[in-house]
Formats: sequence, C-alpha cells, structure tokens
Amino acid sequence: LKLEDRKYKDKYTLFIDKNFNDKTYFKKFNTIYHLQKYLMESEKKEDIRLIYLAIRHLIKYRGNFLNSSNPDNYSSKIDELDFLERLTRVFEIINSYEIYSKFNKPILDINDIKSLIKANKDSKGINSKKENFIKIFNKEEKKN
Repeated sequence: LKLEDRKYKDKYTLFIDKNFNDKTYFKKFNTIYHLQKYLMESEKKEDIRLIYLAIRHLIKYRGNFLNSSNPDNYSSKIDELDFLERLTRVFEIINSYEIYSKFNKPILDINDIKSLIKANKDSKGINSKKENFIKIFNKEEKKN
C-alpha cells in the first residue's frame, strides 16, 4: 500500500524499532530461509518477532520438513498392494453387471489391467498414475 492509503502512517510494516526496522531486517536476511538458518544456528535469545516469522512460514508452506530421510529409501510394496486392491475393486464396479449390460461388453479387459499395472509400477506420483488410468480408459472409449 502507498503511505497515503494506510490507516497507520508508519513507513515500515514489520519492524518499527529505532535500531531495527524493515530495512535493516532485509539487509540482514535476504529471504525467509536466511532467517530460518540464522535462527537454527544462533546460540543467543532472539527477537520473538523473528521466531514468529520463521515458524509462520514453516507452517504456512508446510511440507515434510521434519523428516530428513531420502524418500527413495521407502518401500512402496505396501502402496502397490493397496493400489492393486483398490484398482481391482474399481474394475469390479466398472465391469459390474449393470454397466456390462448397458455396453454389452466389459469396459476394460485383462490386457488393459496388466498394462495399467505395468505403467503404474514405474510411476511414483499419484498424478502420473491417474494419467495412466485415463490414457487406458480413453483408449477403450475411443474404440466404441
């Protein structure tokens, strides 16, 4: 906001101290990540406002920042089994009698299921698994 549009006519928005203001803050910490690093390495008691800014950023843009292990080390066999069980259930529903009777044939056959399992074995993200499902499902749709 421009200074004339503000309710309070202060020049700075974060820090309004004589010795520490927004200008000195941004000189000391170029980004919020510099502030976080500084707070992690600091031995002295820091300003609560700095701590608040760092924690607020971590929570707002939260990710798995507490777990430092490599995600490639996780076994995905449980995920694959769960995925296959759910996929089997989806196919059971899709190929149920009501749908089968409307189309006079199953929407997906065993070859499509095998190709979907093979494609999803190599893909790690849920979006790529969805894309594989859509590609195979649309392929069948176009044949009709």
